[in-house]
Amino acid sequence: MSEKELLNQILGELKNLKQGQDELRTAVSELKSDVKKLQRKTDSIFEETGGLLEFKTEMNAKITIIGKKVNRHETDIQLLKKVVSK
Repeated sequence: MSEKELLNQILGELKNLKQGQDELRTAVSELKSDVKKLQRKTDSIFEETGGLLEFKTEMNAKITIIGKKVNRHETDIQLLKKVVSK
């Protein structure tokens, strides 16, 4: 193999490496974009989950209050029934 052929072969390999490097850069750029999209979606999920947990806490507190009122009303009804039955 002549020196010129060897240099052409090396040049061809360098071109292949450059092309592969360019493809990798493109792939990495696409991956970065995908990661940013996933991060935004994850942030939205965290925010929504936080809102739902806050809603659940509020609803549980209101249910407890309503339960106490119902119990008090039931007690009042029982007392009124006793008074009326006498």
